[in-house]
Amino acid sequence: MQMTGGRGVNVVFGSLSGQALIESWRCLAPLDRFVEIGKRDINTIKDLPMEPFDDNISFCSLDIGRIMDHNQDLMRCIMTQVEDLVLHETLLKCASPYPLTIFQRLGFEDALRLLQTGRHARKLVVDWTKPDKIKVLPIVPATYSKLI
Repeated sequence: MQMTGGRGVNVVFGSLSGQALIESWRCLAPLDRFVEIGKRDINTIKDLPMEPFDDNISFCSLDIGRIMDHNQDLMRCIMTQVEDLVLHETLLKCASPYPLTIFQRLGFEDALRLLQTGRHARKLVVDWTKPDKIKVLPIVPATYSKLI
C-alpha cells in the first residue's frame, strides 16, 4: 500500500493462504481483482473480509485443469495468448525480476506444482525459447512381455 500511495494494486494473482491471502485481498484498489490459483483455502477460508466488495473488487479462482476438462477450445486460446506474450520481442528485452527460478518447457508442470505449494521465493519462469528434450527409458523386451 505504501508503494501505491494507499491506492492499492490492480491485480493479485496469488496462491497464498490464511492471513497472507486476507492481507493481499485488502491491498486491492477499487474496481480491481483477486485471482486465486491456490487450492488450499478455496474450501477452507471462512473469514474473507467482505469490505473490499464495497469497492467493486472481484475475487475469483482459476483452475487450469478445470478449464481443460470443460472447454478445450478456451484452453487452446489461453495457451496461444500466453505463448504470444512470453515470446513477444518487446518482453524478451525486459530485465527479469530476481531472484528467479527457471524451468525448461518439460518442467512446466513442476513449476505450477511448486507455485501451488507456496514455498517458492519470488518468481518462477518457464523458458519457452529453448528446445527441450524428453527423456525416454528403453523398454527391455523381457520387461515389456510382463506388461502385456
